[in-house]
Amino acid sequence: MCSDTSAADAMVLSQRVLAKCVELEARVGNLQEEMVSLETQIDDVEDRIQAVEGETDE
Repeated sequence: MCSDTSAADAMVLSQRVLAKCVELEARVGNLQEEMVSLETQIDDVEDRIQAVEGETDE
């Protein structure tokens, strides 16, 4: 059986792990939003490139 101290240590450790998981989930969410923003910017740049290429082809 676990002593009271080791049970308390395990509880503290599990709380730290849970807090870290929540922090990492938030960071992943932020990175996903940033990725979508970057993809949109890339699409815009590609559209501009195609427009410029279309102008030079004429």
